[in-house]
Amino acid sequence: DGFQNGDCGIVLDEASAPPPPGLNPVIGTELDDSIGNNGELAGTAGDDQIEGLGGDDDLFGGTGVTFGSDRFIGGDGSDYINSASVLDIGSISQFAGESGDLVDAGDGDDIADEPLPADERPRRFGLVREMLSSFDSGDAADPLFAALQDASRTFEIPASYYSEIVDGVEMDLTWTRFRDFDELRAYCYKVASVVGLICVEIFGYKDARAREYAVDLGIAMQLTNILRDIREDADRGRIYIPQDELERFGYSEAELTDGVVNNAFRALMEFQVARARRYFDNGARLMPLLSPDSRACPAVLRGLYRTLLDRIEAAGYDVFGRRIRLSSAEKFFLAARIWVSNAVPALPILRR
Repeated sequence: DGFQNGDCGIVLDEASAPPPPGLNPVIGTELDDSIGNNGELAGTAGDDQIEGLGGDDDLFGGTGVTFGSDRFIGGDGSDYINSASVLDIGSISQFAGESGDLVDAGDGDDIADEPLPADERPRRFGLVREMLSSFDSGDAADPLFAALQDASRTFEIPASYYSEIVDGVEMDLTWTRFRDFDELRAYCYKVASVVGLICVEIFGYKDARAREYAVDLGIAMQLTNILRDIREDADRGRIYIPQDELERFGYSEAELTDGVVNNAFRALMEFQVARARRYFDNGARLMPLLSPDSRACPAVLRGLYRTLLDRIEAAGYDVFGRRIRLSSAEKFFLAARIWVSNAVPALPILRR
């Protein structure tokens, strides 16, 4: 939100190459925005935003596109993310989000106002795969895929990662039950951990174990989503709690669909929460392995989701009566505290 609210400017390619046709890189007041000789945006940071291809996309509401070595700098000239690009992260997040919308379109998401025909979602997934298959054969025409292609080339991100995300999201079309945790973990890996693997390539890391911990953090966050959304998913005919664990704790699908909170359900949820916490604990090992400028972002996400897990436990595991959530104020203050605690060690120390 800080970027969206105008706390930063943008640095264009060091070579000051002109943006591709159709890209309007900077909008703001005509009096305070200008591009310097080195491609740097000059002027106040209060009203700057980024437009995407086509001239109608702002940074967080549309297609966050980067080209080459674009990166954000803070208002005082200090790097928020040093060699990485917020726009690259934004385009990856949008890709994952729009892939999810293909499944849930018609349920209040962005792909369509009306439910899609039965054969439409598979057709759209096919189109996505077709565009991904051409990643190495030339420049992508679609703005979002151009952004992904650029990020992949810049940070050497395997194109297979994007296909795995699509595979995971498409599982929601055909997988409505999971026999055991191995199946559920494979799903969580594809829809969440792979996004983390992409992000750590952009963030930069100093130890290969960072990839393992990014996988665990993604699984922890997806497990938390699953526990929070049990009621909504059941309404859509999906039950993500493994079938063998429902049986082990003596809690039936019928009870879950009816929103029954009994001792069996609480014991089941206690087990689920404890497992998610173990993944969070292992995922916490990621932060010290990231470049100092990049630690705060995943640390904030971990903190927010871990707190949501605590909130589920504090509610007696009743996720049926009301949706467990953090208020905007809680998110803001928690994120600010975590951000500062992770960013301060990276700040230069003034010595006498």
